[in-house]
Amino acid sequence: MKPYILPVLISLLTAAGCSEPESRIYGAWKTEGFDYVAEFSHDHTGTSTSALGKAPFTWMTLNDGRIKITDPLKKEIFLKFHGDVLKVDGSNLTMIRVK
Repeated sequence: MKPYILPVLISLLTAAGCSEPESRIYGAWKTEGFDYVAEFSHDHTGTSTSALGKAPFTWMTLNDGRIKITDPLKKEIFLKFHGDVLKVDGSNLTMIRVK
């Protein structure tokens, strides 16, 4: 039985390492300087709330650690963790966790 412990442990640690950005994203994030909040659910769906109202989106974790958001119009937005904040690729926008 002991020979199986090491492979199982390595598999669990690998899976935990790969899903690290995903486990950090759950909850609500607010864009600094704008009235925009994105809430990420465990089922890879979410809701964005802004002055224009609410809109659904889907999201996924990419192999490079980025988070890809796809809105109903098929527009894609990419986010990446920088410490405890999320940065929007291609802009200076930063998102902070609100809950």
